[in-house]
Amino acid sequence: MFKSILSFCLLMFFASIGHSQSSTDNSFDCQIKRVLPFISFSKKDLKEATTLKDINPYYKADWIKEYVTVETRTTQQGKKVITTSENDVLTQEQKKLLASSDIGSTISIRVRYIPNNNLQSNDVKETEFSFIFEPETMAIFRQGETSLLQYLQKNVVAKLPEGSFEKYDLAAITFSIDEQGKIKQANIWNDVYQTYENEYVQDLLLSAIQNMPDWIPAQYTDGTKVKQDFVLAVGNLNSCLINALGVRKLPVE
Repeated sequence: MFKSILSFCLLMFFASIGHSQSSTDNSFDCQIKRVLPFISFSKKDLKEATTLKDINPYYKADWIKEYVTVETRTTQQGKKVITTSENDVLTQEQKKLLASSDIGSTISIRVRYIPNNNLQSNDVKETEFSFIFEPETMAIFRQGETSLLQYLQKNVVAKLPEGSFEKYDLAAITFSIDEQGKIKQANIWNDVYQTYENEYVQDLLLSAIQNMPDWIPAQYTDGTKVKQDFVLAVGNLNSCLINALGVRKLPVE
């Protein structure tokens, strides 16, 4: 039932680790999930990529009748570099540029195209998306997966009063693991559609995260360490509210 935290990877947008407790009166999940950027893509993935959709699964190639230009913009050794292509197929020049972009630099892809519609006057449209390459090593709990599960059991699950969660209740704590592996920016999640108002439970969850031992931070192959965002989600993880936490699945074709 639990996904190993060590299996957090870029193609598993719904990977999770945690604990689930069930009884006749009380049923809830307790999991730590990675909050993923809109586009999650690594340099390792680039080797197999052939089109823009391989980079951005939300890219709508069928909206396009004819390409005008495709611009790829990134930074190399601190300097902005631009390359152009004729369509959504990644050229060797593009892939070389992407692979040699500076660590942590934002990569933008701008597409100018003729829309695929039946209008007599079909003006050129433009769409753009950007992303940052994911680090090769994701942040993990320093003491290991088993210790993390034990920590959640002791400091969250065992302390929750019976009946804390009913039906579609969902509470969450958002937090970051910084470049030193420290817990930062731990906050009670509030959303316009969030209706869970048990302050005792929310404070309990917040305290559990704030007092959590250090993690091993995420890092690139060159040793550059980066911050990553996570969320502790407790309650009904089948609730549609889970999508508002930034934990997503790939779009369905």
